[in-house]
Amino acid sequence: MKKREWEFKMKKEQIADAAADLFLEKGVENVTLAEIAAQVGYSKSSIYSYFKSRDDIIFYLVEMADEEFSEIETFIKTELEKDESDALFDVLFDESLQKTYRNKKVASLFHKNIGLIYQNNGELLEKVLYIYNKRISFLAGILKCYVSDEKKAVLVSYLLLGIFHGMDHYKTMEEETLTDEEAYQIMKKFMKRAIGDPKEEDL
Repeated sequence: MKKREWEFKMKKEQIADAAADLFLEKGVENVTLAEIAAQVGYSKSSIYSYFKSRDDIIFYLVEMADEEFSEIETFIKTELEKDESDALFDVLFDESLQKTYRNKKVASLFHKNIGLIYQNNGELLEKVLYIYNKRISFLAGILKCYVSDEKKAVLVSYLLLGIFHGMDHYKTMEEETLTDEEAYQIMKKFMKRAIGDPKEEDL
């Protein structure tokens, strides 16, 4: 990537991250492009070189989160090639625990503004569904070492992804909750017992 392209990408990510903070603080519908520009020290006119609307920013946030999840998938595949099959959940959950702040931010943003974000935005909905199905295919592929039947592997993949989404929602709760580490350890034990791992202790 050329220097100019890299600088453009970095500025675009800076704007998107600042916008996500404002969306979470005020709600998507209450944030203007002018406010986002001011947050990063740009003029309103200059921000249009990067984004034309709030929807453009949200779409870009989803794309960035997808890139980071793809990096996690690559790491998991590499680790599983080196380890025994029973390392699957250790690698999967431990790497997810270290998920970047942007993924957590996007998850919180969607949980708090889900109706508004998808309203009249078919392209974004299509993108999210594409990413979701890609995750299911990835999980089903690596779960074959636990679940021999392909249909069952797909079902377990949906359940596992549902658990991760539930965890993201759990972390948006205002009342005191378990730490990420504690919650992920419980999730890991639960999934191991669910697939019948006799070595796994009770929760």
